[in-house]
Amino acid sequence: MIAEMPLRATGTRARRRAIVDAVMHVVLGMAVISAIVPLVLIVAVTIAQGLPAMSLEFLTSTFNFSRRVQGGGYLHGLIGTLYMGGLATLMSVPTGIGAALFLTEFPRSRLAAPIRFFADVMTGVPSVFVGLFVYVLLVRQIGFGTFVGAVALAIIMLPIIVRSAEEILRTVPGEQHAGGILLRLLEAAGCGCGRIGARALRPEAGRAEEERGEERRCDSRNQLCRMRQLHISP
Repeated sequence: MIAEMPLRATGTRARRRAIVDAVMHVVLGMAVISAIVPLVLIVAVTIAQGLPAMSLEFLTSTFNFSRRVQGGGYLHGLIGTLYMGGLATLMSVPTGIGAALFLTEFPRSRLAAPIRFFADVMTGVPSVFVGLFVYVLLVRQIGFGTFVGAVALAIIMLPIIVRSAEEILRTVPGEQHAGGILLRLLEAAGCGCGRIGARALRPEAGRAEEERGEERRCDSRNQLCRMRQLHISP
């Protein structure tokens, strides 16, 4: 008979491992608590001091630059954020999707590897360095503004859009991709949507309809034969 081995190791080494495991659990728990407590305090102080100032006037009025007059709001900041986000989206989304299409359609091109390398590197670049780059390149020349901020935001968004769009495009099935290319070629040849349906889709649909009709007729004949057998059988 085979001797049964104990499920839990015993001895000095096992007790030492258990002690080290318990100590590390305590140390990691204290580290997590020390990291969470400041975050909770910051959020609590921000909510406690900022929530009383939240009102309709704060969202619909601009900042009051005079310190002698109370009041003012953050309407200019909200509008500026919308402007900046919209410009950054217009600059980064078409460029990123175009780069992703290029990487998907021409993966063996000489430019594919540099573009993919640039996107991977720029994904990990801190936003501080992007801000310094835009400051040296644009702010010192034309000054601060919405356009400058949109350029910095577009540089941060571009690599994320490129890699995300590329991964999404890779999930498209090959048959659907080939069908899309075929339809595009037919449109380029002068065939509209109606002509494409008449020349390419309608014959296939007709064959499928004929096959379905034949199947229905076979099912009807089989059911009729079963009914006759039931009536004939004693």
